[in-house]
Parts: sequence; structure tokens; C-alpha cells
Amino acid sequence: MHNLLAQDSPLIPPTPIDEVIPLPLLLWWEWALLGLVVLILLGLIYLILKVTKRKVAKTLQPSALAKAERKLDGLAQQEMNQKELVLSLSLILREYITHRFDCPTLFQTNEEINTHHLDVLEISVERKQEATTFINQLEKLKYSISPEQTLIPQEIVNSLRMLLIQLDREWQEAQQHNVKDV
Repeated sequence: MHNLLAQDSPLIPPTPIDEVIPLPLLLWWEWALLGLVVLILLGLIYLILKVTKRKVAKTLQPSALAKAERKLDGLAQQEMNQKELVLSLSLILREYITHRFDCPTLFQTNEEINTHHLDVLEISVERKQEATTFINQLEKLKYSISPEQTLIPQEIVNSLRMLLIQLDREWQEAQQHNVKDV
């Protein structure tokens, strides 16, 4: 047989195609896999930043105990009568409990603090009793002192300082216990 195409027709050069359809860079399932990997990486980056930000924030902020001790130290430098001192000590204790235990005691009465708020704190019964006794002692002093008295009962300031240190120690122990449980 004879090759007709080669003899009868001249060679025709190929004509260029006007529309070239590019091949996809990735197939659909490859895009889905890539998207999943990107989402996982973004989630990990978010978690890492959140944890490090929280750790940095905790290290930069003074603890509730440090704030309370700074306020107690500042009381010695201020001129105030005993009633003002008792009110300041009560406020320092309430702010400490509010910030350390995340318990809203700032605008509560002494009775509400003693009956409701101290019961939910993760501290020992002895510490709860000491806090209740101290709050009651401050209340008695507040109403028994005449406004003209200017004596500063240093022993009350020292007992509050010791109470705060003991409360803070027990709070830290409870936090460490909670971390071990998780």
C-alpha cells in the first residue's frame, strides 16, 4: 500500500490554538487538604499567642497580695483618723478578696461577706474564721471610734497583713492542687 498522504498533499503546518486551557495548579482535593493544613496552623498560632500573652500579662501585673501590701505600706504615710484607717483596711481586704478569688465583695455588707462569699472561697475553715473575725473586728472598731481619734493601731494593720499572706498562700496551694488534678 502506498502512502497517499505523503505523496498527494503537501505537509500542512499545525495551526496555533487560540484558547489554551491551563492545567489546574492543584486538584480540588489537594486544595481542600491545603486549606485544612492552613486552618490547623492558624489555630496553633492563635493558641500559642494566647497562652504566651496570658503568661506575660500575669508576670507583668503585680499580684493581689503585692497590691494590698503596697496599700498597707501607704497607710503608714498618710494622716488619717482611726475611722478612716478602719475603712481603708476594710477596703484593702475587700479588694484583695475580689481580685484574688474573683469574688464580688467590694460593695457587699460585712454580713453578706461572712455568710455568702467566704463560704465559696477555696481556703481552710481556719482562714475563713480568721477573715470573719477580722471583718467583725473592723466593723466594731468602725462604729466604736470617735472621728477625732488619731491613733493608728499598728497591730490591726499587721494582723491584716498576716491574714492576707496566709490567704494568698492557701490560694496558691489550691491553684497548684487544681493544676495537678487537670
